[in-house]
Amino acid sequence: HSLKGNILAARKDYAGAITEYRTVLREDPQNMPVSFNLAAAHLMNGEGPLAVDMYKKILEVDPKAVRARYALTEIFRREGEIGQAKEQLEKIVETYPDDKKALMALGDVAFAQKDLEGAKRSFGKLMEIEPDSAVVTFKNGIIKAIEKNQAEAEALFEKALEQDPDFVAAMSQLLDLKVRQMTSRGPSKGAGSRSRKG
Repeated sequence: HSLKGNILAARKDYAGAITEYRTVLREDPQNMPVSFNLAAAHLMNGEGPLAVDMYKKILEVDPKAVRARYALTEIFRREGEIGQAKEQLEKIVETYPDDKKALMALGDVAFAQKDLEGAKRSFGKLMEIEPDSAVVTFKNGIIKAIEKNQAEAEALFEKALEQDPDFVAAMSQLLDLKVRQMTSRGPSKGAGSRSRKG
């Protein structure tokens, strides 16, 4: 039944696959691979709430099933349930404190919720784990820019560009900081006279 379910799912017959997977789970309710397949088939069949229920059942059996937590995070994110998505990510980090993907997602959620302390926690931890990551360095630069710590922000954006010379977002932020510094100081006399001639 499991193999038949996989064949049906591959043919996009998700309803048929669901029937086959349920048959297997009636005989072997702890079968994790089939449980994951059933949850995915529900999701592909447009049955989000049933997929959520299945992923939650998987987590009852194995609370450390990161795949289930990531799947729930994605479902909740798509539905705009950011609080529930964040809760799943926090549970991943509780179990696996160095999970880079979860820390990055938690930091981005914190940014979206204007939770600067949450962003600092996540991206600060990532800086310890991945000090050579241009993206992590950049995100820490954004935090410094929000805190109006221009010198540290500039240094972090420059470091991100050293780590990845093609990092357009870091270049853009760095240029933006420099332009703001120039405009906050005001134009010099020479610059003003040149602009009047032009």
